[in-house]
Amino acid sequence: MRMRMFGRLASCALAIAAYVSVARADDVLHVGKAVPPDYGFTTVNVGIAAGTFAKHGLQVDAIDFGGAPKLHQAMLAGGAEIGLSGGPDFALLAKGAPELAIAVLANRPSGLEVYARDGSGIETVKDLKGRKISISAEGTLSDWLMRQLIRRQGWPANAIDILALGAPTAQAAAMRSGQLDGMFIDVVMAAQLNAQHIGKVIVNFGDVVRNYPIEMIYATVDTIQHRPEDVRRFLAGWFDTVAFMRSHKDETVTILAPLTRVDPVALGGIYDQMMPTFSTDGRFDPKALAVLGQSLVDLGLTGEKPEMSKLYTAAFLPLRAAGH
Repeated sequence: MRMRMFGRLASCALAIAAYVSVARADDVLHVGKAVPPDYGFTTVNVGIAAGTFAKHGLQVDAIDFGGAPKLHQAMLAGGAEIGLSGGPDFALLAKGAPELAIAVLANRPSGLEVYARDGSGIETVKDLKGRKISISAEGTLSDWLMRQLIRRQGWPANAIDILALGAPTAQAAAMRSGQLDGMFIDVVMAAQLNAQHIGKVIVNFGDVVRNYPIEMIYATVDTIQHRPEDVRRFLAGWFDTVAFMRSHKDETVTILAPLTRVDPVALGGIYDQMMPTFSTDGRFDPKALAVLGQSLVDLGLTGEKPEMSKLYTAAFLPLRAAGH
């Protein structure tokens, strides 16, 4: 299934085009989010609310999608010019998706965690050995990160019973019922479960893999070729938004609370945890890209490490990063 993903993108493109068919204008840039409540991706919502894109003469329309495949289907069909999604989506580009990465969003997976239910007896990472922990699916980023955790502990490959159970809601339900000891989770959902006193965070993957381009900003080749100034203005607005977020915590939390459905106090903690991981210039680090390339092989998404330099462009980054 993983090896046929790009083919599936093409076959679904028309359906997604119909889904996103709305009145369009050339001066509007449609930006898709692979996962709507993801903290990094909601930066675009902050930029819209704070007016940072408007300051660059750009009208941005944020569109929510239910996962990376649907986002890239929409981009293939012309339903979005820019996409906010995970670093492993480089595999789609390596297989011919007409897109390029145009900036790094975050360089460390600090937004991903292992969450253990109360009563499981799990207090530290060492207690995970021999336990049942769920992920979304085999061959995904969650799978790869869990394997990295096992490897760094020096344990056998099967030391943790990793179960692929699909959507996070299904995993959380299984954990609540006692079928699981814990689950792979993002920081927003972890905060939601904490509010319900379900359990606690045991591992943050920012402490496991420290130099990994976890999230990227992508653009279609058509947009790069025909609307290069809009791409440039979008990235200028994006990094102005990051600067705004860094210096306006209270305003950022106020904007994001209804989007993430997280209590503002808890969201303030997520802010403190996540903001240091945001790239301030979008620079592509060759060492981090090398780790990403190897992860694509480990996940079975590519047969060999792709030539990463062919899958991104730094041409639209701020001047301080354009040479990288």
